[in-house]
Amino acid sequence: AIKETDMLSGMWNGAKVAPTTAKPIIYRANGKVKIHCMTEGASIAYRKKGDKRWEVYTEPLPQPTLTYETVAMRIGYEISETIDF
Repeated sequence: AIKETDMLSGMWNGAKVAPTTAKPIIYRANGKVKIHCMTEGASIAYRKKGDKRWEVYTEPLPQPTLTYETVAMRIGYEISETIDF
């Protein structure tokens, strides 16, 4: 069996502390919003600013008329900075 410290070291590219997930990148085109994260394996969530419930991002969104926010996260990593769009 692999030791947890060895597993984490492998996930963290040899670092001793958890890296932070890259902040989401927002692309706008043709009335849609696309969200991408440079951290491999990260999941992206979004919500209307002020809401408590996050939605999992799975496909481009219609350009919102209100302010939304997004974060990215990967298991074993720190959550990204929150970005408004």
